[in-house]
Parts: sequence; structure tokens; C-alpha cells
Amino acid sequence: MAFFTGLLLGSFYTALADRILYYFYGPGRKGSGKWEKIFMKSSFCFSCGQNIKTLDLIPVLGYILLKGRCRNCLAPIGWIRLTGEIFPGIILMIFVLLNSNWAYSFFSILLIGHLYISLVTDWNFFLLDYENTAFLYVWGFLAVYTEYGYSTELLHHFYTAGFVFFVLLVLFLAGKGKKFGMGDLILAPSLALYLGPLLSILFFQLAASLSIVYIVIIQKNRKAPSPFGTFMAVSFFIIVSFDLFYKVFIQFIRN
Repeated sequence: MAFFTGLLLGSFYTALADRILYYFYGPGRKGSGKWEKIFMKSSFCFSCGQNIKTLDLIPVLGYILLKGRCRNCLAPIGWIRLTGEIFPGIILMIFVLLNSNWAYSFFSILLIGHLYISLVTDWNFFLLDYENTAFLYVWGFLAVYTEYGYSTELLHHFYTAGFVFFVLLVLFLAGKGKKFGMGDLILAPSLALYLGPLLSILFFQLAASLSIVYIVIIQKNRKAPSPFGTFMAVSFFIIVSFDLFYKVFIQFIRN
């Protein structure tokens, strides 16, 4: 049940991310009633405009039936959308198996969904919407609160978020906003709030490493801009996955 719930949420957020890109940054930005179209308009191919059949909208199965391409124009759908559907399903299933805390698990998946939106907007346009980041704070807080309640552990998560904001603010002002943007500064504490002290250290080390690899090896230009929000999102997914599978392994050994 958790797996299929995660698939549905993953399908919703991948579609939402595509529509935000289309209506706010792409060809659909010139029209009116954007939010109504985002949530009410029938699913359609962004390449040819044809409506997508109901069977093709089934998470994962639709991708397999279509062989990763639009049924009408054969435009590639992209593996990132398939991953965006499967990942929440697997993660939500493991969350529930580990602690049976549905509230914590559900809020965690909502946070992952909104972080996926941050990933695609920053990768494509070097932009992080503040409205979307606000949801990350909401779901992150609700997740850690339902997991720890009002406790010392909860305070540790808040202290971590505050410390991260302070450090990044100093770096932001020292670099005059050239190293990373305001969107990155606002996004980072929301993820630290969820991860807590130890995982946040690993998370930022990985995000910084990915950013360096992107600039030095891929772009081959040390002055090239880096979508740091994207690398924070990817690092968050990796750290959360590693932490969950580690806990599964420990539980398996104990059993």
C-alpha cells in the first residue's frame, strides 16, 4: 500500500514539475490562468499537445507501455520522470516498514516531491521558487515533529537549520552572492532541518563535491555557474536513501 501510494505521489509531483516548467518558464508562460491550467487541465504531451490516454497515465506501467516515448509524436519522455515516480514509492515503503509512522513517512514524501520541483527548476533555469521552498519548511517541520515530538532531538534539528543558515549567510555576504544565490541560501536550512546534525554534514560535503565536479570536469570552467540547488537535492536523495538502507541492513542483522 505504501509503495503504490508513493508511486501516485511521485507521478503527481513529476507532472507538477513539468507543468511549472511549461507554464512559468516555457511556451505556456504567455497565457493566463496558469494555476488553473496546472491543476485542472488534462494531461498532455508538451511536444505535440495531444492529450495522454488514461492507461498511459498509470505510474511506471504507462512509461513501460509507451517505451519511454509519446504515443503520438514519439518524443522521449525521459528517464528522470520514471525515476521520479519509482523513488517515492520505494522510499515510502521503507519508511513504513522501518517505523510504521505513517505521518512521518507521508510528510517526508511530500518534502521529497517539492524538492524534486526545486531540482528541475534549478537545473533548467538556475532558479529556486521561494513559494516551493516554503513547502519544504512546512513538510520538513511536520516530519521531524511527528517523529520526535517536542524533545531534545527536535531542538537539535532546529539548531542545525539555524547554524546552516548563519554559515551560508556569512559566505553569501562575503562572496557578494557570486558563489551561490539567495534561493540556495533559503533552501539549505529547510533540508538541514529535516536531516539533523550528522546527516547534514555528509549532505553538504556531497553537495559541494558534486558542484565542484560539475564546474571543473563537466563545464571545464571554474567561473561557470553551478545549479547548487540541484546538487543539494540530489545529495539529499542520496543521503536519505543511504540512511534508510543502512537502517534496513542493521535491522536485518539484528533479526
